[in-house]
Amino acid sequence: MARLVGALLLMAFVAASAAAYPLLTRHIFNALADGRAAEIIWVAPPVIFVIPYFILMTKIGWSGTYQSMIVILQTITVPFSIWLLKSFIDETPYELEESAMIDGASRFQAFGVWE
Repeated sequence: MARLVGALLLMAFVAASAAAYPLLTRHIFNALADGRAAEIIWVAPPVIFVIPYFILMTKIGWSGTYQSMIVILQTITVPFSIWLLKSFIDETPYELEESAMIDGASRFQAFGVWE
């Protein structure tokens, strides 16, 4: 069980970093009410999602399976991870990414500059 949770957190970090970088560098995230769209899922109490999750998982036949746990944990952790990465990406100077792209790096390679 501990390995599963660790793998889920790693998946959440990969998904959040892949989502946060283009959203924040292209100012899409800031246009969505200064990032409040992702925070709504994190701030809302998880209890209000129990009934919709249960209905959804029983309709698709995943009630009581690992797949349902993976989907539910990802919908909770990915918005929180994007919010955490927001301050990290905002502190990275744009000139660093720009200089990497002048040197011939693609957007994906420039993403790795601030690792």
